[in-house]
Amino acid sequence: MKKILLLALLSATTFFTSCNNDDNSDSTSTQEELLIGTWKLKESGKIINGNDVSDDLSECELKSNITFNKDTFSDDFYELNNTCENYKENGEWSLIDDVIKIKYSENDKSELTILKLTKDELRLKDSHDIDGDYYSVYSRVN
Repeated sequence: MKKILLLALLSATTFFTSCNNDDNSDSTSTQEELLIGTWKLKESGKIINGNDVSDDLSECELKSNITFNKDTFSDDFYELNNTCENYKENGEWSLIDDVIKIKYSENDKSELTILKLTKDELRLKDSHDIDGDYYSVYSRVN
């Protein structure tokens, strides 16, 4: 009887320790760890009445990416104005709860709210006082 109980206990222990929920594998990484890397723009648009209204992005604009290093940030932004123009900005960043605080210079600061962050996707909200809220979706490059 003791052997049967021991065998049942070992089987149950093996079963529970071998089961792993891969769907929540990102939960072991902190948001800061997940943010670090380069992210390529794949979608952006405006948030109207709680709904996403996607912009029709050109191939030029889809070259845009952002990179988070440990404390520094770079924004490699492309915009189509007759030709594909590239703008680069660098700065520092910090994370407080779900808000990324970006400081390009003493007078040029920005805040982005993380709407979704996984190892493969980053979804941000950028709030503007006059224009309303915008969203951007990025996929991880590295």
